[in-house]
Formats: sequence, structure tokens, C-alpha cells
Amino acid sequence: YNGHIILGIASDPPSDVTDYLQKQNVITHPVEIGTCTYFNYTTVDGIPSTDQVCSTDYPDYKIQWGRFPMARDWLLQCEECTDGVMLTDTRDAYFQSDPFQYIEEPHP
Repeated sequence: YNGHIILGIASDPPSDVTDYLQKQNVITHPVEIGTCTYFNYTTVDGIPSTDQVCSTDYPDYKIQWGRFPMARDWLLQCEECTDGVMLTDTRDAYFQSDPFQYIEEPHP
């Protein structure tokens, strides 16, 4: 695969992880976890959920939703990223080949 890989990672990853990702030309963005301003009031008993995790960049969104505006921000920062985007969780996908290999170029 010769495209760009952008990955949100822990704010304090082990050095062997960052070394490996750097050798693979992965663009990394540390995600700082902070206090949520979002609380889930849809619990059965009506008591706000206290187990929400949010990024400091988007504290109004639990991390499951906040990853979408973070991904948008990262794509806007990547001037070379001008074609095909696939957004996935690393636990959800296993690639055996280039996922964009068979996409045809658009006609003018």
C-alpha cells in the first residue's frame, strides 16, 4: 500500500510502538483523554453515566463519536491526502491487500 495511513494513538505510547509506526510512514496523532462535558442521560435509571471517555479536543463527544471530527481535522492537516478515505477502528479491520486497488478513476 502506498497511500497515507493516519492513526490516532495514545498520548503516551511506548517508544517501540512509535518507532515502528514511524518506520512504516504512519502519520500519528496523539489523542489526549480528558474530562467529558458530555454525559449519557439515557441510562435505564436516569442517572448520568460516569464511564464516558472523551478527548480533550472534543470533550462534548464521547470518544466513539469524537473520533469523526478528529479524523476530519487530521485529514484537513494532511495536504497530500487528496484521494480515497477509509475510516475504521483498528479492531474492526484486517487488510490483506490495498483496499483502494479496484476503484476506478472518475471520468471528467
